[in-house]
Amino acid sequence: MAKHKGEKILFLEMGVDRMTPMFIQEPFWEMTQYMRDAFYININPKDAITNPVIREKSLLIGDDINEVLKEASEKIKEGR
Repeated sequence: MAKHKGEKILFLEMGVDRMTPMFIQEPFWEMTQYMRDAFYININPKDAITNPVIREKSLLIGDDINEVLKEASEKIKEGR
């Protein structure tokens, strides 16, 4: 991560539950907070949450992951 510290970075969390947030969510939140050009996306139909400190640098998608990726793929193919 140190090698890419000054670059734009997207932290993408897909379908992680609330059982072990210290392994994925909390490190992603912390890095998003401290890295100027980092952004965090959480795709989870049950637990799409973020740390309030990074709310402006987060996108929460509370839909089914398969549907989200299918829609994203279609938009990419259409050139949008």
